[in-house]
Amino acid sequence: MQRACESGIPVVIIDSALGEGGEGAFQAFLSTDNCAAGEQVAKRMIDEAGTTGKVGIMSYVAGVGSEIGRVGCFTTYLQENSDLEIVGPLYSQSQMANALNQTTDMLASNPDLIGIFGANEPTAVGMGRAIEQAGKAGQLTALGFDGNEDLQQFVRDGVLTATAVQGSFAMGEMGVQTVMDILAGETVEPFINTGVVMVDKANIESDEARNVLY
Repeated sequence: MQRACESGIPVVIIDSALGEGGEGAFQAFLSTDNCAAGEQVAKRMIDEAGTTGKVGIMSYVAGVGSEIGRVGCFTTYLQENSDLEIVGPLYSQSQMANALNQTTDMLASNPDLIGIFGANEPTAVGMGRAIEQAGKAGQLTALGFDGNEDLQQFVRDGVLTATAVQGSFAMGEMGVQTVMDILAGETVEPFINTGVVMVDKANIESDEARNVLY
C-alpha cells in the first residue's frame, strides 16, 4: 500500500481498519459505522419494546473496536433515551455454542426480559436458538446483527424481530465509485459509512434486503 501510494495509485480500504502503520497510505476507508449501527438497533429496540423493562445484551469479544462502537453506542442510546434496565453484556467470544448457553441462562434468570440484542453473527445465531428452545419466540423483542441463512430464517419464523445487516454490496459498489472519484480528481471523505439495513419480516424479500443478505 505504501508503494502504491508513493507511486500515485489510489488506495481505498474496505471493511477492516488498518493499524497505525497504514496511516497516510490510503485516500479513503469504507466500512460500517458501528456506533451509528448500534444506535440504529437501539432505536428499533425502543420502538418495538418501549421505554421500560429489562433488555439483555449478548455481545462477542470485549474491547474489540467494532464491539466498543456497536454495543457501547447501543447501550448509551438506551440509557439516554429510555428507562430500560440493561442486563449484561455477556461475551460469547464469537462462539455460537457459548451464546446459546449464555442466552439460555439469561432468559431463565430474567423471565421478565422484554428485549435482547445479539451483537454479531455467531452470537445472534446462538441467541436465536436459545430463544427457540426456551419457547419464547415472539414473546420478546429480539434483534440480531448480520444476515446469514440462519438469521434470515429466524426473521421469517418470528424468532428475531429484525436483524441489522451490514452493507457488503454497498461496500464494494461504493468502494469502486470512490476510486473512480479519486481518479477524476474529486475530493473524497476519508471515512465513508456504508450503513446497515434493518431487515425484518416485512422487507426481507425487498431488493434493499437482498443486496445485503448472504
